[in-house]
Amino acid sequence: MGGTAARVWYYTLRDADPTRRRFAAIAIALGNYSDLDAFGDSPNREIDQKYLTMRLGLSDCLDYAMSIDSMAMRVHSLATCLFRGMALRTDVQAFAADPRARIAHVEDQNKNGLGYLSGYTGMTESLEGMSVDWHSRTIHFPEGVSDARQASVRRFVLPEPLPNEGANARYRQEWLGGILDLYKDSKTRLIFLQLPRAPMMNPNAAEPRESTRFVDRAERTPRVTALPAPTFMDLERPDLFADGLHLNRAGRPIFSERLAAKTEEILSGGGK
Repeated sequence: MGGTAARVWYYTLRDADPTRRRFAAIAIALGNYSDLDAFGDSPNREIDQKYLTMRLGLSDCLDYAMSIDSMAMRVHSLATCLFRGMALRTDVQAFAADPRARIAHVEDQNKNGLGYLSGYTGMTESLEGMSVDWHSRTIHFPEGVSDARQASVRRFVLPEPLPNEGANARYRQEWLGGILDLYKDSKTRLIFLQLPRAPMMNPNAAEPRESTRFVDRAERTPRVTALPAPTFMDLERPDLFADGLHLNRAGRPIFSERLAAKTEEILSGGGK
């Protein structure tokens, strides 16, 4: 689910699969297996509620709001959950501005929206020719890489270290742990995987393997499998990335076909 994180996955799966028998397997993709705090503030992701406005019921509102760390956002999220009109304001304004165009857009999405998503093959841009001086923390870009794409690459290839306060570990325990609880009595297989992290990774940076990693604990649960972290690391190449985060049109099919093969292997092999 593009642009989403574990809190959205939890509520979506809860409602999309009420009997917990709809799926043979669910792939849960993480940017990194490490629970260390990095890249953003997951508990305070304001965009989550935009995905969940029509999903949250009144009985969800307080729990959802309390999962947010920021007090100001907590109050706003509670109000928005109780009074959906606050979240739908821009949609109402768009409809009022041009009802005919809005209705045509909705009809097109209902008819063709799935095809638009399924037919998307990825960005054509490539970072081939990019190089990094890890000592001086500088990146050489090939010609034609926009400022926005360069900023994206710097963010993920040369991240600024953040103090680890345990926020990501707590967030994963609450929401990924919640998904595990949803499926604890189901035959559905849950498969964790670490996505290709960036177009280049520092070969000299040791990834701390912490005994408290959520994925390590989750794998001890029946019907939960974690693909080895290196499963997709060979795709962390400039020629397979369009920016600092997204595989391009050349990289996407390699990833998808490999994940499909791994999933089929897991399902056919049975296991715990």
